[in-house]
Amino acid sequence: MLHIKKIKPLFTSIVTTGERYEEDMYDNGIIVANKGDLKTYQTVVAVGSTVRDIAVGDKVMLNFANYAVRKYDKNSIQNDLDNNPKIRFEFNWVQVDDEEGNPQDCMLFSDRDVLFCFEGEEVQGSPLIVPDKKIITN
Repeated sequence: MLHIKKIKPLFTSIVTTGERYEEDMYDNGIIVANKGDLKTYQTVVAVGSTVRDIAVGDKVMLNFANYAVRKYDKNSIQNDLDNNPKIRFEFNWVQVDDEEGNPQDCMLFSDRDVLFCFEGEEVQGSPLIVPDKKIITN
């Protein structure tokens, strides 16, 4: 097994954290992300030598579409009609030590997979509010 203490990606590659949601995320009562789902935005851990406008520590929104793998049900009539695809994502993972020396799961991307860099924070939307006393009205 490979134990990486410091990583330097080549050319246009970047390494990001592999953060996941710690709890279900709601927006107006609708679950938009489940606990354990991979976040579509990550923090950059390392950048390649020819990467422009992205620096270590930046928060980036990633395009996962290039990593989607479609698999169709066994009894699907035609796979090319996009009927009932099961989608999973295949990412390149690597374990890199953080500042304290603890191994951290990271992902390897190309700079073309970054949609944009941003500053901000995650905000939990409002969960669905259900009244304590239910009343039936006409």
